[in-house]
Amino acid sequence: MAAPRRGIVHAKRRVAAVGTEAGLEWLEVTFRVSLHRRPATVAPLAVVLLLASCGRGGAVPARLRVLTPYLPETVDPISDPRLVSRMVAVNVFEPLVKSGDTGEPVPALAASWTNPGPDTWRFRLRPDARFSDGTPVTSVDVVRSIQRARSPGSVVAGNLAALSEVRADGPGVVTITSARGATSFLATLTAVLVAREAPGASEGRRFLGSGPYEVTRFVPAERIEMAAWRGRSGPRPAVTEAAWETFGAPEKARERLASDLPTVVLDPPPEAVAVARGDRRFGVTTAFNGALAYLAFGLSPSEGGTPRPFADRRVRAAVQLALDVPALVSTLGPAGGYPASQVIPSGVFGYDRSLSTHVRDVAAARALLAEAGIAGRRVALDVTEMNVRVARAIAAQLGEAGLSVDVRVLPSPEFLARIDGESDFYLFSWVVGPDAEEALRNFFHTRDPARQLGTRNRTRFSSPEFDAAIQEAIRIAEPSEKLPRLQAAVRVLDRELPWVPLYTIRSVRIHPAGVRLKSRIDAMLLLAELEPAE
Repeated sequence: MAAPRRGIVHAKRRVAAVGTEAGLEWLEVTFRVSLHRRPATVAPLAVVLLLASCGRGGAVPARLRVLTPYLPETVDPISDPRLVSRMVAVNVFEPLVKSGDTGEPVPALAASWTNPGPDTWRFRLRPDARFSDGTPVTSVDVVRSIQRARSPGSVVAGNLAALSEVRADGPGVVTITSARGATSFLATLTAVLVAREAPGASEGRRFLGSGPYEVTRFVPAERIEMAAWRGRSGPRPAVTEAAWETFGAPEKARERLASDLPTVVLDPPPEAVAVARGDRRFGVTTAFNGALAYLAFGLSPSEGGTPRPFADRRVRAAVQLALDVPALVSTLGPAGGYPASQVIPSGVFGYDRSLSTHVRDVAAARALLAEAGIAGRRVALDVTEMNVRVARAIAAQLGEAGLSVDVRVLPSPEFLARIDGESDFYLFSWVVGPDAEEALRNFFHTRDPARQLGTRNRTRFSSPEFDAAIQEAIRIAEPSEKLPRLQAAVRVLDRELPWVPLYTIRSVRIHPAGVRLKSRIDAMLLLAELEPAE
């Protein structure tokens, strides 16, 4: 297999681990799906992830239940950006290229690849790759999947903006041409899961994958059952059956931990973590990851054309000054975290060490609100259920500065729809992969659908200075020259504040005492990777 070209080497030098949906959606990242040994399911980013099991004696259970705060409405791997949805998908579908343990590109569906030219990549598919109905994965299937991923409705369309041509060059060969020398090209491809659409099939089987598991039963947003696919080459996973369910109220999650069925709980409430820590059957590990929580502001005019409350930069600066971020971190429970100095987490290519965390100054915040004529105004902070505790602490702190905040809790699908241009103010999280270029371009560049720039720019932020800096960064392949451009773009965000960065999140994982749960750079829980503890 050809070594990656120099232009993409920096994309793997530093790895930001992952976060969860304390408001994290998978799309808010350009990270790689690294399947080590045998593929499997993914675990959530940000806040917490708990894995509980009744397995004993270091044995991995054959049957597993996975409890989550929500489940996807579809198994389409390109339609839902949320982390748990991605976790489900990665157990069923494979990318062309995945990430190795240290972040280097390694084969997945592609057995090997070469670079016939600086901007051309030729992939040869694994001859044994099969979909779960037994049919071979063809070069046409890969091309169709990439083209679907580039469509406007795809959650990864912005990441593929640099691709100019994708074609099948005969059986088992796919050639991709980039409009520019994409420095993180292979990392970008890890986001594209290959699927074959089966029209007329039931919702759970409408999309076939070549991953280690196949969906055997699907109840949208309620239950997903999957089983290890017997026709897949390679070792059979120790976990042969898994049922994904929503856990509902915190007390229900605690009750299920006491059952005899080995259970994984994603983003568990603190009470469940406390129960697991007091039970000898479980082990508890914590680790910092690259998930970063932030407050974002709607900046475009409202439907009536009137300015939104946070369109004035002074109001956004007042919000930042009014917040006591260390106190917010203390509300995170057993997970914890540390204050963020910028929207890019430490360890990501593009992080600017010259920026420092902000110190709370309520008097200055109050003065800015008065100057902007917004003191005493009521605003709604949109959040999902997982972020309610932190949101209420934020509301209390802003209230001390004279801004009255109502916390509006929305179901996850409604929240995702609302924050895309309709919300005045929302709390969410993102994960940036090893290179910040794609994420910055997708989330902060002025919206330009024709060039697929700013595809995930929900706030409608627009800055010619930022656009120029990120476009210059995109053009450069040499890491030493690219880094100052990325940092210049980050400094624009620090000044203009379309987002107020809050804290980087630490994940908590509770697992059976006899099972090893490997720490991953992408925070995924791969069911096929569960192994007995040494």
